[in-house]
Amino acid sequence: MSVVEFRKVTYNASGKIILDNISFSVSEGNFVGIVGQNGSGKTTLVRTMLGLLKQAEGEVKLFGEIPEQFRDWRKVGYIPQKVFAGDSKFPLTAFEAVSLGLLSGKKNPKTILAVDRDKVRATLHALDITSIGDKLVGNLSGGQQQRVMLARALVNDPELLVLDEPTAALDVAAGEAFMKLIRDLNEIRKVTVILVTHDIANIGKYADKMLYIDKKMVFYGTFGDFCISPDAALYFGKYAQHIICHRHDHERAAGEGHNA
Repeated sequence: MSVVEFRKVTYNASGKIILDNISFSVSEGNFVGIVGQNGSGKTTLVRTMLGLLKQAEGEVKLFGEIPEQFRDWRKVGYIPQKVFAGDSKFPLTAFEAVSLGLLSGKKNPKTILAVDRDKVRATLHALDITSIGDKLVGNLSGGQQQRVMLARALVNDPELLVLDEPTAALDVAAGEAFMKLIRDLNEIRKVTVILVTHDIANIGKYADKMLYIDKKMVFYGTFGDFCISPDAALYFGKYAQHIICHRHDHERAAGEGHNA
């Protein structure tokens, strides 16, 4: 089953092409890394996927429906860029922030009930952030904020998790821990994951497919396919392609040795 499908999608903003004839599909259970440089159209692609941008040409399907007609948003968990922007006065605790994730599935009145609070507590516990539930989100570290946002996205048990540059503000250790957590959610809970990043060298450690865009689609497939792709070699140059693939193979081998 295709969870997400793009068919010849083009998006223009003020006469400037941001996405150019993009076609791909994401199957149930995939972990897809969307990769590209700044300005390549990654965030525009995600916003088009979720119906937040509606002027695109072509066809977009989300669980078989066009985003404008899609209603079952409990199936989708979304973490955009810079949600809290480090505002220490943001008047919301971690517990309250996570509870907001339940509102999409409620009819009016949108009220948090006792059963909802139990679900929030269970989600905080699952992500090992119970101890920060009463703290203001703006006072948390970057890694803690991202776990709170992940908890908010997961509290409805979504089938699709979409993350836009979730590790951009994290240090290396926190970023790697967060990526491992996302990989575990994909492998253990079978959540379909679409994750935007600029880190082409490391996404292959976690994702099973990579979509590289530069307004147009440069490559879509497994990391192994990327390493032998003539289109990727033509775009990056064979030397750069080799360096990217060699680094990934080295890190994967080191990780396998560590886990042995």
